[in-house]
Amino acid sequence: MRQLRHWLPGKSHIRREPVFVESVRAFERLAVIQYQRNEKIASTAAAFRALNLAELYDPCPELARAFSTAAVFASTLMMRRTAEDYIQRASQTAADSGDQPYRAYVAFANSVHWIGTGDWQRARVSLETSIQVATELGDRRRFVEAGGMLLNVLTWQGDWDACLSLRRELTRVGRDEGPATVEIWGLAWSSWCQSH
Repeated sequence: MRQLRHWLPGKSHIRREPVFVESVRAFERLAVIQYQRNEKIASTAAAFRALNLAELYDPCPELARAFSTAAVFASTLMMRRTAEDYIQRASQTAADSGDQPYRAYVAFANSVHWIGTGDWQRARVSLETSIQVATELGDRRRFVEAGGMLLNVLTWQGDWDACLSLRRELTRVGRDEGPATVEIWGLAWSSWCQSH
C-alpha cells in the first residue's frame, strides 16, 4: 500500500535535503550488504525503504538507483512484470538525471533481472552499456563488476571471441591496477573460453 501511495496524483514532494538523500543512500547500501549476507527479508525491506524515501523527492539520481535495486528484489521474488516496470523507471530516471555514475549502476543492476530470466541479449546490452559508461568515467570497479558478469553472459551465448577479448582486458586491469583477484578471474576465464 505504501508504494501505491507514492504513485497517486497530487503527491507532494519535499525539498532535497542532504540528510534525506543520505538516508536513501544508506538504505540502498544496507539492502546490498544484507543481500550479500543472504538476509532476504531484511535486504528486501531496506531496498523498498530506500525506494519509498527516494520517491518523496523530486526526481533525483538516487531514485534511479532505488528503482534498479527494487527491480533486483522484485525479480528475486519472481515478480517479473513488477521488476520490468522498475527497470523501465530506473532507466528513464537515470537518463533524465544525466548522472553518468548512476546510469552505469542502473544498467549493471538491471542486468541481474535479465540474467535471472535467461534473456541473454538484454543482459548483454545492459552490461555493455554499464561497461561503456564506466570506461568513459574511469570507474574501474564498475567496469570489473559488469565485465565479470558479462563474461558469464558471453559464455551462455557461446560468443567465445568476445569472451576472450573481454577476459584479456580484465586480466590486464587486474595485473596493472589490482586487485589481484581480477587478474585471477581473467586467467580463469581464459582457460574456460579456450577450452570451447
